[in-house]
Amino acid sequence: RGRKVSIISTMASQPPMISDDLRRQADHFIDLMTLKSEVGRDPSERPVRRPEPAEVDEDDY
Repeated sequence: RGRKVSIISTMASQPPMISDDLRRQADHFIDLMTLKSEVGRDPSERPVRRPEPAEVDEDDY
């Protein structure tokens, strides 16, 4: 029994994040750029990420 397949990816990046062959096989292809206004957020709203401290392995000393 067949299934409907939807793929959400982007063609905007270089190289595209999805292969052309896979995109053609999908029943529905949704480019992330079309959803940007609905699910994206302004970069100024993003919290500042603190770098995670490197793990120290006691055996290295």
